[in-house]
Amino acid sequence: MKYVLFSPVSDRDPCSSDRKHPDVYRDGAMLHIVRHYRPEKVYLFLTERFWAFERKDQRYTGMLEHVAPGIQVELIRCPETITNAALFDQFDEVFRKHLISIHEKHSDAQLLINVSSGTPQMQASLYLLAATIGFPVQAIQVLSPVGESNAGPKDYYNAELAASCLGEDGISSFEDQSREDLTRDRCRKVSCENAVRAILVENIATLATHYDYMAGLVLANKNKEFFTNELRFYLRLASCHLQLDREHENLKQLANKTGGTWDRFYEKPILSLNEEAQKCYDYLLYLETLVETNALSDYARALSPALTTIMRMRLAKEGFEVVDRFCERDKGGVLHLKNYKIRRAEPEFLNYLNNQFNGHFKDGPLSASHMLQYMFYLRDCGKCRTIDTDTYKVLRVCESDIRNLASHEMRGITSNDFNRLGQNQDESSKTSHTGKKSNEESQPKGLSAKNILDMLKKEYLAATGIKSLQWDALQRMNEKITQELLKLPAGR
Repeated sequence: MKYVLFSPVSDRDPCSSDRKHPDVYRDGAMLHIVRHYRPEKVYLFLTERFWAFERKDQRYTGMLEHVAPGIQVELIRCPETITNAALFDQFDEVFRKHLISIHEKHSDAQLLINVSSGTPQMQASLYLLAATIGFPVQAIQVLSPVGESNAGPKDYYNAELAASCLGEDGISSFEDQSREDLTRDRCRKVSCENAVRAILVENIATLATHYDYMAGLVLANKNKEFFTNELRFYLRLASCHLQLDREHENLKQLANKTGGTWDRFYEKPILSLNEEAQKCYDYLLYLETLVETNALSDYARALSPALTTIMRMRLAKEGFEVVDRFCERDKGGVLHLKNYKIRRAEPEFLNYLNNQFNGHFKDGPLSASHMLQYMFYLRDCGKCRTIDTDTYKVLRVCESDIRNLASHEMRGITSNDFNRLGQNQDESSKTSHTGKKSNEESQPKGLSAKNILDMLKKEYLAATGIKSLQWDALQRMNEKITQELLKLPAGR
C-alpha cells in the first residue's frame, strides 16, 4: 500500500533526548511514522519558528533522509497571517486546502495525518478534518516513550547526537537490560469515523431500502473514494434489474470483474424458467416496489403488461399457445392478434370473437381482454376447465378500470381509487358473454393494490408450475449492497 504523510512539527521533532535515558535519542512523532509506514512523500507544515530551525541545520529533511533514504519531502510554510499558533480555528481552512491538494496529487495512496505533532490547536483541527473531509484519511497518533506530554519551550534537538544515538536505530550505549525495548512501534491508528462517509452510507442505504438505486448510485459515483467498485456495480445492477435492462452498456463487462449477475439473487425455482418467465418475475418485483413506495399511479399504468403476460403463460401451460398461432410482431416488437391467423389456426375461436365484437373482430395489439375471451371460449367449449376464469375476470376489470383512470385523467391514483374498483360497472359489463349475470365473486370488492399484486403472484405460480416463492430477490440484493456499504475501497 502506498502512503503519503501530512505532518506539522513540534519541539520533539524530528527527535530528541530521552528524558528517562539521557544517553539515548528518540524518534519524534513525525519521524516515527515515517520509520514504520515508509510513505513515498512527506508534506511538512512549518510555522516560522520551525522554519528557522530547518534553515539552521536542516534537521527535518536531514533526519528524514537518515531514516528513509531517498524519501521525497515538501516543506509547507505557515501563512504569514497566522502569528499565534496557539489560537483555535485558524488552521481549519489552511489544512483543508493542503489535504485536498495532496489527495488530488496522490489519489491512489493512503493519506496519513500526524495528530501527535504541532500545537494542540493544530492537532484538534486535523482530527476534525479527519472526521469531516470528503475522502478517507488515516489519523496517526504516536505515543511518547514515557507516556507523557512532549510539549515544552526548549529546543531538544542536538544535531551531533541525532544520527549517532537514535534508540530506534537499534543504537544503545548502556548495558542495563531492564530498560524498555527502544525499537518498539509507538504508532497508533486513531479510530475516527469520517462523518461525511457515515452520512452517505445512511443515505444510500435508505435509498436502496426504498428501491431508488439510481439515486444511490449517483451519490456513490460522486464520492468514489469512500466506496468500493462492487457497491457501485450492485447499485447499477439493482437499477437495471427493476428496469428489465439486461443489456445495459458495460454491465456484462462489470459483472465479469465482480462476479455479480442477476442469477445469484434469484430463488432456485426461477433459475430453471425461460427468459420470459424470469422477466415476468422481475416485472412483478417492480410492481411490488411501486406498491411498497405507494407509487400507485405508476402501478396502475404498469398492470397491463403483467396481466397479459401471465395470462399468455397460463394458457401456454395448458397447451394453448397464443403467440405463435394467432399473433405477429410489428416492427417495434409489439404482438398483434391477426384475424387471418386465427381463421387458419382455430376458426371456431374467430367465430366466438366475431360474436363478442359486433359481428366482426378486427386486428389489434394482443391484450388481457383478448386473453380473457380465449379463456372463456376454451371453458365454454369444454377444451379447458382448469383455468380460474373468475379470478382472471376480476383482474381484467381491475386492470381496465384503474389503468383508464390513470391514463386518461390528469390526477394521481390513491388507495381509495382501488377500493372503488368495479363499483361503476354498468349492467352490460356485469353480464357475461353467455348473457347471464356474472357471479358476485367475479366482481372486484374493494381490492387494494396489494390484493391485486397477490392475485397476480398466485397466477404466476400457476402459470410456471412453481409451488411457492419468497419473492425476495431485491431483499437479497439489498443485503449485498449493505455488505458493500460497510467496506472501504482497497488501500483506504
